[in-house]
This record gives sequence, structure tokens and C-alpha cells, in this order.
Amino acid sequence: MANLSRSTRYYYRRYMKSFKKAGGTFETVSGRDISEVDVKDYLHLHQVRWGRESMFVCGDDSYAFHVDMVKAMAGDGLFSLFFAHFAGKRVAVLSSFDIHPRRECYFTGMDPEYLETRAGRLLWLYSIYDAIDNGYEIYDLGPGDFGYKMSFATGEARSHNFLVTRNDCPLDLDSIFAGYECMVLV
Repeated sequence: MANLSRSTRYYYRRYMKSFKKAGGTFETVSGRDISEVDVKDYLHLHQVRWGRESMFVCGDDSYAFHVDMVKAMAGDGLFSLFFAHFAGKRVAVLSSFDIHPRRECYFTGMDPEYLETRAGRLLWLYSIYDAIDNGYEIYDLGPGDFGYKMSFATGEARSHNFLVTRNDCPLDLDSIFAGYECMVLV
């Protein structure tokens, strides 16, 4: 956090203090502790935020794909969900792929009725502190150079994705990418 300017650190401390004083809290659910309710809330908050504009969940097949993906990754201890609570309910969610020494996070969704709480930005900060506390060396803010992401970074790097599988498990790319059919722009 040393790369944040003095005024930015001041405002984040102030926002965090106000959020907590108003009853806001944070919750981390990791690995095998992720329940069906957690997955449902995670996808619900995404749909509340993005609706029909979502490239993440755009139908029953992609919804099912994400449920299966979360279950598989969480079952292997490689996935976490971070929720912000306000007024007695979950109002924002950030998801992360946790493959030591790297955590890759996505701000998945937020109830637009609670934007004034700044729960989304505070959730980023909370998950960064959690990554530091758990020994992650790399915190990947995911794709895009959005202002809210760049306020936490001093630079950027290009990364590439690779698919790794066991020798006895041949790759069927058609089935692997079936959940992303709505992301292809023609």
C-alpha cells in the first residue's frame, strides 16, 4: 500500500472507518468452506450489477458453468469469495483464484443500491490485505486498466493464460469453453 499517495491512504482509511461505523463488515469464504448459498449470492450480486449486459453469465449454460467452476476450484482450495455486508445483507462480492504465490481477483458484483457505501473499493482493499496476510507475492487485479484498479497499482504487466492438465486427461476445448460462448464477439 506504500504506492498509494498520502491523500488516497487518508481517504481509504476514512471510507473504511465510515463503512464500519455504519455497521459494514467483510467476510472471506475460501476453498471447501464455500457453500451453495455463497455461490448463489456470488452469482446473484453479479446479475444484479450487470443484468443483460453481463458477459460472464448470459444464460442457463453459462450460469451452470460458473457454478461447476466454483465448486471444482473451491474443492481444490483454489478459490475464494470476499463479501461486503451492509444493512444486514451481502451487498458486494469479489472472487479470486488463489494459486500460490498468485491471487487473481475479479470484482464480480455489487448491489447498485449500496454504491454510496464504497463497499466495492473497500472490498478490493480488504482482499489485498488478506493476500498479504496469507503470503501471496502477486496480487493480480485482473484485466482492464479501470481507475479503481489503477489506484492500487504503480504499474502493469501483460500475462497469458495456459491450460494445464494431467497426461491421462486429454483437453476437450469445446467443452472447456462452452461456458464462454456468449463472450465471443462476431
